[in-house]
Amino acid sequence: MSSSSSVNSQSIEERDAIELYFACVTACSLDDEGVECTTRCVEVHLKNEN
Repeated sequence: MSSSSSVNSQSIEERDAIELYFACVTACSLDDEGVECTTRCVEVHLKNEN
């Protein structure tokens, strides 16, 4: 069962990262910073540096 819970925990973390990414992109569109802002969102929220 522990392997199943670790997979579930990983998918929750991925979903949180995606939600934070979309919130970041939404903020970019409101700030009108364009591609540079969106690129920062990808770097911060979607790249796994662990």
